[in-house]
Amino acid sequence: MKTCKRHYDALKILDNSFNNPIALGLIASIYFDIGEYQLAIECVSELLPNVEDLTKVLDPYKLIDMIDYLVQQGEIKFTEELCLDLLGKGPLLEEILVKKLGEIYLFKYSN
Repeated sequence: MKTCKRHYDALKILDNSFNNPIALGLIASIYFDIGEYQLAIECVSELLPNVEDLTKVLDPYKLIDMIDYLVQQGEIKFTEELCLDLLGKGPLLEEILVKKLGEIYLFKYSN
């Protein structure tokens, strides 16, 4: 349903699936797609302690978009903590997160 741009219908179906990590990853992605950025980030925060490889439940590029959004909003400290928490949550993320942390530290110490 998400690919058909029926985000709200997909959210209704997934509404009672907050205990399922895969469903929660989908919910986070849908919230981000419809502009509910804070809700998406809360979903990701719920996933962190419960999922060993986050890339199995959430598209890594969507996660990077979330990190970029947080940096744009000036949430540097939270973004830094999020990235550090994400290290070790999937081999695909490791290289990308190291680059993102570099960008965050550059932004943090250049302002």
